Amino acid sequence: MSDPRTNAWELINQERDRQNAKWGVQNHDDYRWLAILSEEIGELAEAMLHTEFGGHASGMERTELVHVAAVAVQWLECMERRKANGTQVITCEWQSDPDGIWSTQCGKDWVFEAGGPVENEMRYCPICGKVLFIADVPAEDGE
Repeated sequence: MSDPRTNAWELINQERDRQNAKWGVQNHDDYRWLAILSEEIGELAEAMLHTEFGGHASGMERTELVHVAAVAVQWLECMERRKANGTQVITCEWQSDPDGIWSTQCGKDWVFEAGGPVENEMRYCPICGKVLFIADVPAEDGE
């Protein structure tokens, strides 16, 4: 008979591999991680209710519980990366040039119709998902 703990970790590792293949390495702040984990717990609760009373998620408790565990492990992995980097939150640095083009640390450029990331209430980089950090913009000559 196989070991239940080994089997459980194998399922979690398989799900982690699937998540990384789909989204890449995720470095969110703890509030976003809590939201993601809460959403997965909600799906587990839905599966339990559907099994009891009927519904499309009936019989999916095991799968949803693996998702909950894998997200929790992924969050812990993120915390370990932060610890290794000596940072509390992993960020994507954005910097504006004189023409109003915003260059991101993850390699994209953005132009806003009005304002910048702060005025448009952006808190996360829409490309990499990291917390958005606005670098100091050097003052132009004569300012």
